[in-house]
This record gives sequence, structure tokens and C-alpha cells, in this order.
Amino acid sequence: MKKILFLLTILILLVGCSAEAPVEPVVTEEIPVEVLPLAEETTEVPVEEPIIEHIEDESLISKEELATHDTEEDCWVSYDGNVYDITDYIPNHKGGKGSIINYCGSSDDFADAFTSKHGTSKVSVLTSQEFKGELE
Repeated sequence: MKKILFLLTILILLVGCSAEAPVEPVVTEEIPVEVLPLAEETTEVPVEEPIIEHIEDESLISKEELATHDTEEDCWVSYDGNVYDITDYIPNHKGGKGSIINYCGSSDDFADAFTSKHGTSKVSVLTSQEFKGELE
């Protein structure tokens, strides 16, 4: 008998919990919409100046000028027709400064050594250095 009463109680609870409660409709008030006038059409399009990174003095640099920057304290190199000041990078070079200093002030020698050692995997490191100009 206790089992029957227990089962009936559970049945009543389940039926009562599964019944849906009535839902009252939600009343919202209408919000007026303000219509704004269209802006006047213009044919002018603002032009932004291009952002050029790492360029302080965009100029042509002769091989003779490049050759004067051939020390650890003043090291310029040329790669792919562009000249970079890599002086600040020398102490951070993982291969040691000796492997770079020999090429300070050079163009073809540096580019050949750089490409044979790194291929193109480190070009972004090189080109992130101070750009000095294009090689004549």
C-alpha cells in the first residue's frame, strides 16, 4: 500500500510539473522613430597619405657612400637594391657579430652571404632595420 501511495505521489508531482503555465502577453509601447535628413552628397573623397615605415631619408645611395659605413659602429648593407643601417642589430645577431661585420659597407657580398645562409627566411628581420635609401 505504501508503494502505491508513493508512486501516486510521484505521478502527481510529475504531471503537475510538466503542465505548462499560462503565458501572459507582453505589452510594449511604440517608440516614435525620428527620420533624419540625408547628408549632402559630396564628390570629394578624403585621401590619406600612405604610411611609409623605416624611411628617414629616402634617397639614392652610391656604392661609394655605402662603402664608407663599414665598421661595427656604423654598419650599412645593401639587399635587393635597398640600403639598411644594421648597426643596432649587430649585437643581437644569433650567429655572432663576426659573421656580419665582414660585410658592413657592402652590397653584393652581403646579399650573397645573407641569401646563402638564410635564404629568404630572415628577410623581414633585415628589412625591419633602418632604411637609408635605394642603392644607385
